[in-house]
Amino acid sequence: MKLFRKKQSWWWFGLKFFIVMSIVGSVAVFGSRYRFDYDPQTVKCLPGYSFFLVDTKDKALVRGHIYAFHSGKLKPFFSDSDHMAKVLVGLPGDQIQINAKGIFVNGACVGHGLTYADILGRTPQQLYGKTTLKPNQYWFMGKSDQSFDSRYWGTVSNEQIIGRVYPLF
Repeated sequence: MKLFRKKQSWWWFGLKFFIVMSIVGSVAVFGSRYRFDYDPQTVKCLPGYSFFLVDTKDKALVRGHIYAFHSGKLKPFFSDSDHMAKVLVGLPGDQIQINAKGIFVNGACVGHGLTYADILGRTPQQLYGKTTLKPNQYWFMGKSDQSFDSRYWGTVSNEQIIGRVYPLF
């Protein structure tokens, strides 16, 4: 049994060290900006996707893009440490209206139904109303009418935003 290997050259050792450190450095840089998230729910607010890439450095809010945010004030349904991913549909200054015909942002329909009103102990009519988003108020919705989103719990503040989300699969 041979216990010792023949010594390798410094050049060969240096090349292997450089390759390993390059990989470790790349993973560290990637991990400082991005993270992977998984949605375990059976009813998805973003149908067709369970795995997401979150860019924690991209917090420039653009209508129509998907963002992750801390759930904040959604107890008892979610803890403060939970996070969600939804589509940004309403920005400060936008007019939001919820009525029997649907959910509207600046007059354009962005969703239908209030499936979960009864879970909140309310009737759909109690959620009807009209408001204009104030500074630092953002309206998020899922792409499914089965989504538990701003139509039920209201706005999200800039401080809750984690980053932009890219659905993977």
